[in-house]
Formats: sequence, structure tokens, C-alpha cells
Amino acid sequence: ALDFHCRGWPSACVDSCLTFTMQAHVLYMHWLLLFLIFVCNFQISESGAAAFRLLDNFAEDLDDGNMIEIGSDRGEGSTRWLAEFASRHGRDFFTVDFSAEGFQNAQRACGACAFRGMGEEFLSEKYPKLAAGRGIAFAYLDNYDWMWSGEHPSSYTLDFPAMLPDAELSQYRLTMRKEYEREGLVLNNQRSQEAHLRQAMLVYSMCSPRCLILFDDTFAIQGGRYSGKGGAAMAWLLQDDRFEVVQQHEPGTPSYEGFVLVRRLETGGAPTPTIPFPAGLDPA
Repeated sequence: ALDFHCRGWPSACVDSCLTFTMQAHVLYMHWLLLFLIFVCNFQISESGAAAFRLLDNFAEDLDDGNMIEIGSDRGEGSTRWLAEFASRHGRDFFTVDFSAEGFQNAQRACGACAFRGMGEEFLSEKYPKLAAGRGIAFAYLDNYDWMWSGEHPSSYTLDFPAMLPDAELSQYRLTMRKEYEREGLVLNNQRSQEAHLRQAMLVYSMCSPRCLILFDDTFAIQGGRYSGKGGAAMAWLLQDDRFEVVQQHEPGTPSYEGFVLVRRLETGGAPTPTIPFPAGLDPA
């Protein structure tokens, strides 16, 4: 097939023609491979990080109240989408992120709806002044990154406080670790679950009678339990019939695509415990 392109050429040019044709084919395959890698990574990211779009299915049943996002957009489009949803339905929307990148992305997406800081501090200190007497109808909790088992086989367990050496982290995780360290934070799974549990408790103390809370990077494990970012929060929310699961990822879904959507039960629930809770992620 290669010498077809060189037919009729002077014999002195055949070698050059063949070399050029081979290089062109190699270059084409190189760019095709890069394109396929990009598409596959984009699809994985989108499938795992677009759970917030589920809110469309509950728009008619959503209580009157405000919408909160803890962990602003880092490329998946959540902040802009939620801000536009809130605008269409006449609701106030607030998003908060501890990092400069997340805060700046949120500012570009929705302007004054963006705040910078830790989610727990925002909920306890700033949000009550912004709420205008309205409760939280929907909260999307997707912050404080999770260390996946691909990084370390023990990362699904709570006894994983020790940090992996930098050399064992992916470039993305290493970048995130440094960003957390600049803010005086430690990036590991226990801290991730602690943060989401505290945030869930705070949301519960201010949420509407049938409010919804959505956790990303959260997945079912054996015994009806959950792991990932919202693992500890899920145990507390389901306790004493505070909340019920209304939608979650399909069985067999890769853990990094996991999500859980829960709704408050009007008849259940015990008093919200004092925050911070006792050590061990067991506030009951």
C-alpha cells in the first residue's frame, strides 16, 4: 500500500516518498491514539461526576428553599448547571470551595454566588446570614478529595490516615496534596469522611422537611454500608430514619462513578449532635 503513493516517481525519490508516507501514517496513528485517550477520559469523568444532573428528575418535588454546593466546579460543570437550575426555579444558590482554583471557577460560572472557604465554616458562619429565613432544599457535597484504591489497597478503610509517599501518587493527586498542604490541610480518606459528615450534620440542622443531599464519589459496600467521601455521613443520615436513599449508582458500577442521593424523612430523626463529634467517625 505504501509504494502505491510513489508510482511514477523518479527512482531517486522513491526512498524519500516511502519515508514520508510512513511518517505520515505514524503521525496519524499518534494523533488518533491521543484523541481516543481524551475521549475515554472525558467519558469516565463525565459519568462519574455528573450526578448533579439528577436534580432535574426531582424539580417538581423539591421543597421551597435554597441550594448549596460544597466543592465548586473543577471542570465537570456542576456550578454553572446548578446555578442555572436555581435561577430557572427561582431559588438562591451558593457554592463554596477552599481552593483559589475552585473559587475562581465558581466566580466565572455564577459571580456573587461563589464563596471561598471550608464547607463546615461556610455552613455554620456565613450561610445563616445569607439564607433569608429559608432552609436548604438541596445540598451537593463533593469536596475534600478521596484517595482511591488504585492509589493504595487500604484506601477504602478508615484506618488509612498515613500519607502515601509523593512518588506513589498520580500527578493529579500529588498536585491536590500540595494544594491542601498550602491551606494547612491533610489529604486522606479519614479527613474526607470527617468533613462530609460534619457538613451533612450542619445541612440537616438547617434543611427543609424533605430536603435532598447528594454525595459524589460515594459507593455501596457490603452489609448495606457505604464508603467514599460520604461513607460516614451516610451511616449517620440513615440512622434513626433521618433520611432515605432515593437514588444511587447501579450495582457493579465502578466505585469512582459512585453517587448517592438521599431525602429527609419528615417523621424521623434524632436531635443533631454537637459538632465536632467524637473521634472515630461514630457520632451516634
